Amino acid sequence: MKLTYSEAIALLAEKKAAGIVYSLERMEDLMGYLNHPEKEIRSLHVAGTNGKGSVCAFLSSILNEAGFTVGAFNTPVFGEEKDQLTVNREPISKEEFARAFSDILRSVEKVERERHEIVSEFECITALAFYYFARLKPMDIVLIEAGMGGRLDATNVLSSPIATVITNVGYDHQTYLGDTIEKIAMEKAGIIKSSSPHFTGADGRALKVIKKVANKRKTPVYSMQDNTHIKQLNSDTFEFKMVGTSPAKSYTLTLKGQHQVMNAGLALLTITVLAEQLHWTMTQKDLRQGLFRAALEGRWETINYAPEIIIDTAHNDDAMIAVCNNITDLSHNKQMTVLFAAMKDKEVGNMLKRLRSLNIKVYVTEISTPRSMTKEDYLQVTGVTEQDIIIDWKKWVNDWFNKKEQNHILLVTGSHYFAGICRSYMIDKIKNSN
Repeated sequence: MKLTYSEAIALLAEKKAAGIVYSLERMEDLMGYLNHPEKEIRSLHVAGTNGKGSVCAFLSSILNEAGFTVGAFNTPVFGEEKDQLTVNREPISKEEFARAFSDILRSVEKVERERHEIVSEFECITALAFYYFARLKPMDIVLIEAGMGGRLDATNVLSSPIATVITNVGYDHQTYLGDTIEKIAMEKAGIIKSSSPHFTGADGRALKVIKKVANKRKTPVYSMQDNTHIKQLNSDTFEFKMVGTSPAKSYTLTLKGQHQVMNAGLALLTITVLAEQLHWTMTQKDLRQGLFRAALEGRWETINYAPEIIIDTAHNDDAMIAVCNNITDLSHNKQMTVLFAAMKDKEVGNMLKRLRSLNIKVYVTEISTPRSMTKEDYLQVTGVTEQDIIIDWKKWVNDWFNKKEQNHILLVTGSHYFAGICRSYMIDKIKNSN
């Protein structure tokens, strides 16, 4: 059955009824029916509370500079579903996405018939990614981002990646992953494999758990805390060196934010060790150019300058801390307004409290997805009033544009999904007004 892109997206939308599935059983069955495409790709498996997308952007850019072809499966969705799959940092086409989904659909339906269960949307797209990079577009290396946690995430059918990476461990998805840092770290450490070196930016209690799991699986751990020295020189330049080597090298980033220095450092640690172990040809120019040229939509991204509009996918408390640090680093000559939308299972009260502590105006809104905070949910949050709630965010954005207040900055944040759809809407509006 050959589907169009619209038909594929419509079928995937029906899979949302399965909700969030934290189990590997259906995914393992599906991989079996597809003759295990996940075993045919040379993968790097990346998990973590925050920074997965940024670390993958740095890794992909460096590897491209060194001459590797690089595929990537990015989660969660930002923009269109097809954009979750990239080839050398460019999203695949609608036609390619539709073909891959058409090819795996029979196997998806077979699993559903035999198990009397719906294969979830995320399981379908993960299977599609493995199939696409194994059968339709083989790459030298494929970067696979875990969706949630690690141990029982659909991506964890990967049995022998060339390496595993945990960016950091913070509070998110506690309903599924546990309510302590140790429990969450244990879930994320589920991606660690005995055959693959592990790299992490985690520290403290989380790092202790990760080392314990890695020790049981007899795999080495390379951590930012133990194996690197980083010194930030200014807002976009830092020095990096591996412990026991000299001298330190300096690198400049285009991606903005203090937290990106740590993400870039983790990418450097991973690449430096793998290049030595796997005998990759990797020059200092590759590393420098790769880090500098790395780009990622929605990560403190300025999409317009007059008036200034910034998009950030911060969707949990730790990510909002990074956003607030960025806000304080901005010039105070402009007034900032925040348009915020989040999902019900997030620490919404904490995120809004952090934003309001900076004495900036914060408006909240809801989006058309079952997990979204509603007006009634927001009114239960301390400090939120009726006047803070935007019912129709598109109309509000139109009105904001029409005011033409050049001395204002608009920040859109709160969730990947909202940042993505709002970004697309605003870019279309900007193009049409020029």
